[in-house]
This record gives sequence, structure tokens and C-alpha cells, in this order.
Amino acid sequence: MMTVYNVHAFLAVTCLVFVHIFGIKARILGSIWHTRFLSMAGGIAVAYVFVEMLPKLGVSQITLHDISADLIPLKERHVYIVAFLGFLFFYGSDRISTNQQKNKANLAFWLNMISYVFLNFLVGYEIVDMHDPFVQPLYLFTIALGLHYFITDHSLREKHADIYDDLGRYILSGALFFGFIAGLLTELPKSIVIYGVAFVAGGVILNVLSHELPNDQKSQSFAFFSLGGILYSIILVFEG
Repeated sequence: MMTVYNVHAFLAVTCLVFVHIFGIKARILGSIWHTRFLSMAGGIAVAYVFVEMLPKLGVSQITLHDISADLIPLKERHVYIVAFLGFLFFYGSDRISTNQQKNKANLAFWLNMISYVFLNFLVGYEIVDMHDPFVQPLYLFTIALGLHYFITDHSLREKHADIYDDLGRYILSGALFFGFIAGLLTELPKSIVIYGVAFVAGGVILNVLSHELPNDQKSQSFAFFSLGGILYSIILVFEG
């Protein structure tokens, strides 16, 4: 039975899917304003990681410490270890796909898809849980992640051209909905959920560092990046 929160969660997933499917339409802004929007979106996503996501990793670690058995070693650092493994997983898949890109473009595309499908499935699953601190408040999470998707989709289009628009964006959208359905139908142990969230957090941090930090003056605007990050940090502090 769908609850009011489940309806809100479904709308959040639909918004994220909308970014995947229709994000390409932002090009109508023109090259200058499209670049500025990309930069501001990157600033907002980075602000979310530092102001919202990292502190919540610490809270989740405390929760995990309380429910873990005393025999498990390093239990006071499990969340951070899993987040680091997530970082390594997404970094490795990105590097492998980049190295393969020149001669094996299709293989590079599918390597990227595997990592992002996994991330999207976990995001869709987590959104269903109204008690998950990582996705609450839901509207702030949806805005930040939607803009994060906008940046990564732009990067995937640059790398894989038509194949992403013809196929990739629909695969990633399907992964979100499948994760959402799995979240409605199943309930995993709390410790497993925390590990999954930490893994996703590692992937998001990697994507922020690789796709969203302005490092090319011709293609990024530091002013708009900073403006987006500062304004969203203020919102997170007062509303989060």
C-alpha cells in the first residue's frame, strides 16, 4: 500500500528520471548560460557533499557501531571504509573506461553504465526509506542529486556521444525505477542499508571531484560555481 511519503518518493524519482531524459534540452540556454548553469549545478552538488553528506556519514557510523557485534574488527570505521571502497570502485571503472575509450568506445560506455546503474539502483532503493538520514529532507536531496546527474550526464554525452542519448539515459532511468520498486517490496537489515548508502556516498564524492570542480576556465565559471555552493550551503544549514 502506497503511503503519502511513498508518493513523495515516487515524485522524487520521477524528477531524477526527468533530468536523465530531458537534461539535454538545457542546451537551448546557449553556450554561455549553459556553461554557467553547469558550474552552478556543480557548486550545489559539492556543497551537498560537504555540508550534508559527510556529516551524515558520521551519524550513520554511530548507528552502525551500536548495532554491530563486538567481534567485528574496526567497526568504528566501517562506514568510512565502505565509502572509500565505493570511491575506488567508481574511480576504477571510470579510469578503465577512459583507457579503453580510444579504440573500444562501446566497451568504455558499458563500463560506465555498470557503475552508474549500480549507483542509481541504490539511490532509488534508499529514497523509499523515510527514516534514512541521507535522503532527508527529500526535496534537498532531490535538488542536489538532480543537479549532480545533470553534470554527470553532460560528461557521459561528451564521452559517448549518440549512444548515451539513444540508450544510456533510458538505462539509468530504468535503474532508478527498479531501485524504487525494490525498496517498496523489500526491507533489508539496517546495517546493510547503511553500508549501501556509504558505498553510494563514495561514488558521489568521486563524481564530484572528477566532474564538478571547475578546472578549465573556458568551460567552467568559478564565480557561478562558488555562488551555487555558498547559496545552497546556507539553505542546507537552515533547512537541513
